[in-house]
Amino acid sequence: ARRVYHDLAEGNWKKKIDSQQLKLRALKNVINKAYHVYQQEPKQVIQYGFYPGKFNEQLKEKIAQLKEMEKSFENELTKYEAVLKKAELALEVQKRLTEEEFRVLYPHARADFRIEEKYHAVQYFKDTGGVLPESEIPAYEAKKEQEIHRMPTFAEQTRNMYQSLFVLNRTIQKQSKE
Repeated sequence: ARRVYHDLAEGNWKKKIDSQQLKLRALKNVINKAYHVYQQEPKQVIQYGFYPGKFNEQLKEKIAQLKEMEKSFENELTKYEAVLKKAELALEVQKRLTEEEFRVLYPHARADFRIEEKYHAVQYFKDTGGVLPESEIPAYEAKKEQEIHRMPTFAEQTRNMYQSLFVLNRTIQKQSKE
């Protein structure tokens, strides 16, 4: 749940929404500047992508485009916020469950363990049936987090790239024969 929440809060969907918001702001600025420039010096609207003779029609088109983009953005933002809220709720539920499970397994444990440490201590119990000594919990959590975020070695990256190239080469050869 933590990874899902993190991916939503900082991942591609969030970046897409931020990008849409920037595009909206940019289009609004172009429309406003073009309008003000047209009021002062109609021939200068060319620098904003408008033709002086067709300015009013083009302005209406840009405003319609802006409204459509705003509607799409609002829909996307509403969906994103709903999913993010559900992910946040799931994370909170998982945290409470982890706290409760940890309290059962370690009734006399000190209270300053981070939630991630508690989670991995509980997972250790679920995987092995054993309880970690309290002094080993932080090191175990660090080891598990490192496994999750482990970067592949150069040899592993090379092997993966070689396999991908091998598959690509075979595909090309098959298609060439056909």
